Amino acid sequence: MKKIRRSKVLILGVFIYLIFQISLVFLSKNTKTLALEVEEFKATMKTKGIIVREEYVINSQENGIVDLKFKEGDKVRKNETIACIKKDKKVDKIDKKINEANEEIKDITKSISESNNEIAKEIEENKLKNKKEEKKILESEKEKGTSYIHTEMSGVVSYKFDNKEDKYTLDELKKITKNDIEKEENNYNQVKSNSTITKGEPVARIINNYESYLVSCISKDESKNFVKGQNVKIVLNKEEIDAKVEQIEKNGSDVVIIFKITNQNVGIYDTRVEEFDIIYKQIEGLKIPKSSVKVVNEKKGVYVINEQTQDTEFIELKGIEHEDDEFIYLDYYKNNIDRAKTVNLYDEIILKPNAINKNIKMK
Repeated sequence: MKKIRRSKVLILGVFIYLIFQISLVFLSKNTKTLALEVEEFKATMKTKGIIVREEYVINSQENGIVDLKFKEGDKVRKNETIACIKKDKKVDKIDKKINEANEEIKDITKSISESNNEIAKEIEENKLKNKKEEKKILESEKEKGTSYIHTEMSGVVSYKFDNKEDKYTLDELKKITKNDIEKEENNYNQVKSNSTITKGEPVARIINNYESYLVSCISKDESKNFVKGQNVKIVLNKEEIDAKVEQIEKNGSDVVIIFKITNQNVGIYDTRVEEFDIIYKQIEGLKIPKSSVKVVNEKKGVYVINEQTQDTEFIELKGIEHEDDEFIYLDYYKNNIDRAKTVNLYDEIILKPNAINKNIKMK
C-alpha cells in the first residue's frame, strides 16, 4: 500500500512539474515585449500670443486717388516710391496722353533709323523733338497733380493696418500683459489701388522682416520648460518657425515669455494675435512605455531579455531626457557617447513585468 501511495505521489509530482513547466513556456511565449528603437520626439505646448514687429506707417499728405506700386509682401528699398496720390482727376487723362506720346516717340525713332532719305529724316527728327517737348509738358502737369509716397527704410511693404502699430512696439514689449493677449483680436483693414483716400489716412506700412517677436503668457509650471536664450520652434499655420527665448517676465501666477523670431522671411505681416504650438524640446532617443518601468532598490528601470541566455535582467534607465504621462525618453546618442550602463538600441524589454515573467527564462 505504501508503495502504491508513493507511486501516486510521484506521478502527481511529475504531473505538477510538467504543468508548471508548460505554464512557464506558455507565459514566456505570451509575454509581450518591445524591441527598442531610436525615435524622434517633440515636446510641445499650445498657447496664444501677440506678434510685435519693427514697423512704421506712412500716411497720406493729400486727398485723392491712391495708386499702389507694389504687391502685398514685396521687398522694397529705402527711398523707393511705393504709392502715389492723384490729387487731380485729370491725372489719369494725362497718364493716357503720356503713354500715347511714348508710343509715338517709339514709332518716330524707328522710322528715323530705317529711313535713307535725309530730308525725310530731318522732318521726322523735328517731329521727335516736338513730341518729346509735349511729353515733358505733360509730365510736368502730372507732377503738379500727383503726390508721391517714398519709404524711409528698406523692408517689406504692406497695405494692411490694424491701428495697433503704435501700441505694440519693440520698446513696449515688456508691458504686454495677459489681459492684452486674451482680449486682442485680428482686425486688419486694407488700402486698395484706385480707392479714395483723405489726408492723414494710412497708405502703406513698412516692416523690418529681420526683427519680429511673439509675446505669450503661460503658467508657472509651463515656464519650467524654458530658459533665456533657449532655441525653440513656433508652429504657426502648419509652418515651423525658428525662434529663441528672448526674455522671461514673472507676474504673479503667470509668466510672460518674449520669443524672438529668428527666421528672416516669415510672412505673418497681417496677423496680430494667434494661437500656436511651441516645440520646446526635440529628442532623438529611446521611447520607453511607462507600463514597462519598475523601481528596484530606488532605481527606475526595465526588464531586458538577454539575447543569448533568454534570461531577464533588470537594467536601470539613465539619461532620461523627458517624461510624460505614457512614456520616458532617453537620450540615446548622449548615453552612447558617455558609454552609460543602461538600455541600448534593439534591447527587448518586457512591456508589463510581473512577479512571474520577470523571473523566468523567455524561451
